[in-house]
Parts: sequence; structure tokens; C-alpha cells
Amino acid sequence: MVPYVWPQVQPIIDRALVHSHGRLDASSQFDLLISGTDNLWVATKDDEIIAAIVTQVATLPTGMRMLICLFCAGKEFSEWSEEMHQKLVSFGKDNGCKAMELTGRKGWTRLLKRWDWETEYTVFRKEL
Repeated sequence: MVPYVWPQVQPIIDRALVHSHGRLDASSQFDLLISGTDNLWVATKDDEIIAAIVTQVATLPTGMRMLICLFCAGKEFSEWSEEMHQKLVSFGKDNGCKAMELTGRKGWTRLLKRWDWETEYTVFRKEL
């Protein structure tokens, strides 16, 4: 599926990758999706991809599994977010995950409150 939709998804993912500060680029993200390390989720409207989310199921050193939402970008959030959130929660549970984690900009705090997400910490960054 990824190679088929990538031409439509890449411009959406590129908007999120800008905030990765060089951790990933489109090519490396594509490779992670193709290898199965990361998972791609898309929202559509009238046969157009309007949003993309990249997740990863991580097994932590304690053995705990967590669904990590790496990137999310798109438009018309209110039209697809509820259904997508339910799918991600189900996917996480089906894969033995005990929690979900998302690192994002401050605006996510307001959006995620409706699903009982909590702000756990703040990430600080300094260019060298």
C-alpha cells in the first residue's frame, strides 16, 4: 500500500517532517514504512488523502509495549479525528500496547484533551 499512496502522502508527511529538525526526511520515513518498522494511516475524503499519521509499536526495555504516534498532518481534523483515534486505540490494544504516546506542538494539548490524553513532559531543544 505505501508505494501506491506515497506520491499523495509525501507532501502531507513533509509538513510534519519539518518539525523533526532533521531526525528524519521523506526518504528515511518511506524506508521505515516499507520495512514495517512504522505504520501509515490515512484519512480520505472523496477519494483524496487529506491526512496522514505515522505510528510505531515500540517494545520498551521493561517489555511494555507502547503505540507511538510519530507524525500527524493533514486538514479537516474534525472530520476524521474521532474515527482515526478509535482505530489507533484498537490497533494499540490488539498489538499488546499499554499506552499511546505522541510528541507534538503545544496545540495538540487542546485537541487531545477530549480523549483523556495527559501532558507528561516538555521537550527542550537547543541548536549547536
